[in-house]
Amino acid sequence: MEGNPKNIYSIDYSNILGKGSFGIVYKGKVHKNNKEEVVALKQIPKAIINDKNKLQLLSNEVVISANLYDDEDNNDDGQTKMKNIVSFLDIIQIDNNDYLVYEFCNGGDLKRYLRYFRNLDEKMIQNIIRQVLIGLNRLHQKKIVHHDIKPENILVELSLPEDDKSDLEETIKEIMEITSPKYNPKNNPNNKMTKERLLQILSNSYMKLSDFGLSKEIKNYNKKEVSGSPLYIDPILFDKNVNNETIHNEKVDIWALGVLTYEMFFYDLPFMPFPPRIDKLKLLLDKGEYAIDLKRCKKISKQFLSFLNMCLQRPQKIRPLTDELLESEFITREPEFFTYLTIDNYKEFEFPDDSYLKKDGQITMNIDDNRMINAIFDKSEKDK
Repeated sequence: MEGNPKNIYSIDYSNILGKGSFGIVYKGKVHKNNKEEVVALKQIPKAIINDKNKLQLLSNEVVISANLYDDEDNNDDGQTKMKNIVSFLDIIQIDNNDYLVYEFCNGGDLKRYLRYFRNLDEKMIQNIIRQVLIGLNRLHQKKIVHHDIKPENILVELSLPEDDKSDLEETIKEIMEITSPKYNPKNNPNNKMTKERLLQILSNSYMKLSDFGLSKEIKNYNKKEVSGSPLYIDPILFDKNVNNETIHNEKVDIWALGVLTYEMFFYDLPFMPFPPRIDKLKLLLDKGEYAIDLKRCKKISKQFLSFLNMCLQRPQKIRPLTDELLESEFITREPEFFTYLTIDNYKEFEFPDDSYLKKDGQITMNIDDNRMINAIFDKSEKDK
């Protein structure tokens, strides 16, 4: 494998960015046209060459990554860039090892920010999910299913607001310090980054879909295959009674998007088995209930619940596509105009029946029943 001979690459083996579907991802640099640019280098372990299944996945990732772009996506340097999908740049060899070269995202992945904030408000979630949807919409237009939507596969490109004149590199260093799982304020007394400022920077930054190791072209999709991160897998893929030909491939990503949306709000997963085993997960999905606990959040809007409910519908037929979700109220309206349910006012709302109230302050949603949201908000909206 050889990359563009005009480009000269170097790799920093001490700077590990993470782990991809196949191997370690290192920080590196590319020197071209008298310019230097930071890139991400995903190593391809030699053992993959002797593993037909992994080799097929690798080939699949390269083909899909390369096919995501059109000529109009290229910038003046001939390099492909898109706002909400990580760009695939090259295949190269360094020190007798092969690497896939990707655009470098300076803010790490979304998981580190969820771990730091623990949960996010609806305005920030709206901003993040809108960008993920734009990236997903691009994939689905290209007839590609991502098949592994989760926080680790959403990379962040940090960008300062226009009125922020701070040094970008120094600001990124501060952010990476405080969002590290090993961060200790006592060891970093000079770090002045606050949660409020980080939220402001995040709201101005780009979210990019990454890691296409499990992605598939719809025409080549094996509908019986259950793959991806178990807690984000569409329950229909576990159902042996479902007719293979009725499965809507891209709807798998919509389910995972719903799980991600819930996770960002509650810092939890809607279907979290204990112990964490597939058989326990199947039981939870068969029951089809997940909790909205008002004691864990100050308020929750009808628009947020509606969006969540649309994504987490068991019947794929009624689960929307990315185009429809991009037009949903949760994505298009300003959160200050949402209709909110709070721990103080929820008793004023009407519920379809007592089965939706498991305990004080907690509502039960159901992936086979979409009546609940309109029912509980109807009375309050008529009373306005």
